[in-house]
Amino acid sequence: MKISKKLINKEITLQQFIGYIKEGYRQFENIEIQDTGTMHNWDLSGIILEKCYLSLDFTGAIFTQAIFTGCNLKASIFQDTDLKFSQFTDCVLCSTDFKNANVEGLVFEGNYFHSTILSVSDLYRMVREE
Repeated sequence: MKISKKLINKEITLQQFIGYIKEGYRQFENIEIQDTGTMHNWDLSGIILEKCYLSLDFTGAIFTQAIFTGCNLKASIFQDTDLKFSQFTDCVLCSTDFKNANVEGLVFEGNYFHSTILSVSDLYRMVREE
């Protein structure tokens, strides 16, 4: 089993984040990506984001078996992404876009939109929204 590198407690740019991923980092804890941008069609399978703050466009990306825990993902875009067997737990998802995402086997618990806790049926509605 390959051990992935972990980055903790940093404020970084999107370009730095991309650089860390290219260097083999797959675990990020308490990371703030300070700018917005796109990561279309990236394979981010197995990535682990804990207590991270980011607002990125991941359209078409692959997040199979990814873990998002306690993240602020406001206004992030997950359109047409593969989220199969991933986990979203205790995340802020205000204005987050999941249109047409593959959510097969996804664990979705304790996430919220403003002060409302979201259910898995809310997620399914977000996937189908036009």
